Amino acid sequence: MMRPVLRARALRRKTRQIIRGYRLLRKGPDPHLVSRLNCELTLLDLEVQEHKLPAFLLGPEVRRAEIAARQLFLSRLAGSRLNSEILRSIADREHKVAAPVPGTWITKLEQFGLRVEVRKCQGLFALFVLTMLARGIARFLMILTAQAEETTHLQTGCRYAQFCDLAAKNLPARTARPRYDIVSWYLGWDGRVEHLCEVRHTVRGQRNRDLDGVAVMYSRRNLPSLAGVRTRVRYAMWGARAIAWCSWQALRGQWLCAVLLEDAALAQQVHCLQPGSLAAEYLFNCSGIIRRPFWTYAAERMGSTVTLYFYSAGLRSCFNGTRPHYETGLQSMTWARILVFSTHQQEYLAAATDARVPVTLVPPINFSDVDIDLPATERRCIAVFDVSPARMSYRAPLAPDDDYRVVSVGIRFLEDIYASVLSHGYTMMWKRKRPAHAIYQTGYVRFAQAFSQRPGVIEVPPDVAAARVIRNCVAVISMPFTSTSVLGDLAGVPSVFYDPTGAVPDIDPAALGVRVVSGTRALDRWLDALPDLSAVAGSRPLAHTTTLAFGE
Repeated sequence: MMRPVLRARALRRKTRQIIRGYRLLRKGPDPHLVSRLNCELTLLDLEVQEHKLPAFLLGPEVRRAEIAARQLFLSRLAGSRLNSEILRSIADREHKVAAPVPGTWITKLEQFGLRVEVRKCQGLFALFVLTMLARGIARFLMILTAQAEETTHLQTGCRYAQFCDLAAKNLPARTARPRYDIVSWYLGWDGRVEHLCEVRHTVRGQRNRDLDGVAVMYSRRNLPSLAGVRTRVRYAMWGARAIAWCSWQALRGQWLCAVLLEDAALAQQVHCLQPGSLAAEYLFNCSGIIRRPFWTYAAERMGSTVTLYFYSAGLRSCFNGTRPHYETGLQSMTWARILVFSTHQQEYLAAATDARVPVTLVPPINFSDVDIDLPATERRCIAVFDVSPARMSYRAPLAPDDDYRVVSVGIRFLEDIYASVLSHGYTMMWKRKRPAHAIYQTGYVRFAQAFSQRPGVIEVPPDVAAARVIRNCVAVISMPFTSTSVLGDLAGVPSVFYDPTGAVPDIDPAALGVRVVSGTRALDRWLDALPDLSAVAGSRPLAHTTTLAFGE
């Protein structure tokens, strides 16, 4: 009984240290130290010798080994995990950074003046390497023993697109048009793969259906299973050799092969698949922008298109005139192509990747929706989109460069808009970014619950598509800087970002060309200037699909 209590006390003590370290960082001489460090880690070469890796292990993709390992470390080891150790070292002079990081990262941490427990870092990293080796062995066994996909509902030899990492709300749920899920968007986009028979996903429990002449089908995995005894024997022989080699290298202190064994197992699976069994296109969303799955390089070499799409258009913003750093891992991206719906974001990503990745401009990307009708109202509505402030225990490990999204700002945002919108004779159609959750500040959650009961406020469930809300309103007001005002602007609906503090510059790159309004007087003037519309706002034509090479 005492152990859980002691663990809980230790966790609370650690959390208090992290929060204190973040506050000291923000008040110190270098408040952007963590952001600068993460940017340098993103670009830091791991100094591995790719040419010494055995050709059988990674195949033609061996030249991608260093960037694949770097992306893996950035996605698993950097971010809040490493940030927390850094913040604890700032809060407590006796605490040294102890995290599972490679040697080049230890050197970089010391260059930033941080105290590092070198031996402990090395021990934790060795444990991480062994964990990744075990994951690789487990993945190999799963692939080898996986039963072949049932083909009673999946056509063999047809052209299909495979969506990765979707949830039920990302699939077509409504019969009414227009639909606002990503599958419906993709099938209506003129840049999609031609002559498709199927669109596949891995969301369990969803019925198969026909959508615009294309079958939307459930598939257990993103990659087809191995077919035939001969293929499985060949894969088993590769796996035995790969496991032996990676284990031997790990014992010698050479970590790269062990870390990439799971990736190598998936890439070898692709190599063993029959021609034509891979998807014509694999699509990933921006929730996992840092790490491109290693097997997609092999799939691309075998003729598949690999696409990352941004369903949002958020960028890091200036705060009190300070230029933001790139997000962790952004500059290490190696996606085959990226889809965005804002020209400003297109230019931003092209600059971040030095034009290594084609960034394609497309119509606004709808991502998710649920089968819930919007509440009826006889008055004209203004769509309002806020962002719930997170608890410091969740927010501090992220080490954000600003203190904008806090309870006081969130409450002022809603209160100011409520007073102005109602005084101008409108109804406020309010949609939270996400459902109430334990990570959000309790004070704001309580305020929001009471606010939703006020007269003149229509609360829309968070899972309803923002584009559908915008379609039924005459104007859009969003908290800086979310995608909703950008969506409204592209749809021809008057849209602004409202800043109640005056800390956000009038011209901020993160606004993506949308106007920023600061203070209630400016908000009232903007509402006064709205056109006298007797019906909901229409939409204007969207730009044709284009691809930008940075510098053009």
